[in-house]
Amino acid sequence: MRRLEDRAWWPKLLAKKDDHSLRELAELFGVTPGAINAALKRTGVQRKSAPSGPRVGKRAPSTGVPRGRGARPASEERLRPYFSELGQVPDGRLAQKSGLSVATVARIRRSRGIAPVQRGAADGSGASRIDPFRELLGRVPDVEVAALAGVTRAAVRNYRSRRNILSNAENRRRSEVVASPRSSAKSPAEGTVAFRVCLVNGQTGVILAESVVEAARRARAAGLKVSLIQRVGPVLEA
Repeated sequence: MRRLEDRAWWPKLLAKKDDHSLRELAELFGVTPGAINAALKRTGVQRKSAPSGPRVGKRAPSTGVPRGRGARPASEERLRPYFSELGQVPDGRLAQKSGLSVATVARIRRSRGIAPVQRGAADGSGASRIDPFRELLGRVPDVEVAALAGVTRAAVRNYRSRRNILSNAENRRRSEVVASPRSSAKSPAEGTVAFRVCLVNGQTGVILAESVVEAARRARAAGLKVSLIQRVGPVLEA
């Protein structure tokens, strides 16, 4: 790993070393206070001990934003271009854009009374990995949808709750009826069913399966990137 004193921005850090605390320098240059302190000792550079905030007479300009606990003006100024994205984009992504730590972005967001972006939603474009399997929600257990989408069971539950979709167990309880003992006919849903599969590239096709879950699994096993699965109807025997 390259030493800090070998980085291109090291001269800029030296120019600011007496105007900011080690913590502020760390946030400005995306490293840890301990790493800066060690680099200064290695190079024999002395610095005046700084308070936790900017030096008197050299304070960073006010941003007009409530500072909150631990959120310093210098950090807020670096995040200012992304204020409109707070709560809309994950803190980690804004941290990468602004060069701040995730904790600093979170503190500034909280100081402005903004809730964090919902976990598992969104990949920046408003899409969710659960979207292609939305038709399965409430029809199969959340754990199966989670396995198909590659997310956690909690993410599926939150996704479903935000859209007021009942769970599979809740739907079963609501629709439970006593079957007539005289009825022995096999339900079409229990036989082979045709499912229309839409792919993300715009192509469509048909998969024969016994359930929409089985159709989704077969599509996934074939390496297909599915955007939507719709039940067409039972396959009729000639």
